[in-house]
Amino acid sequence: MPPALRDPNAVEAPRLVPGTRTSPAAPQFLSTSARRSSNTRQEVVRVDYDLSPNYRLTGRYSHDNSFTEEPGGLFN
Repeated sequence: MPPALRDPNAVEAPRLVPGTRTSPAAPQFLSTSARRSSNTRQEVVRVDYDLSPNYRLTGRYSHDNSFTEEPGGLFN
């Protein structure tokens, strides 16, 4: 995006966050104390019920467990 079209507030916003680097080549928002693992669980339940006209009964259950381990921290 050409510099003339950039919003001045958006350009200054990264400088307001402590500990961030404003160089385009430098990584942003990295932490040396990043958590290295994530264990998530998701449950989804759906129930429909009509039983007239022409019946209808629907049911659904989803279960998802996800464990990830990243050597350099999550999303690094």
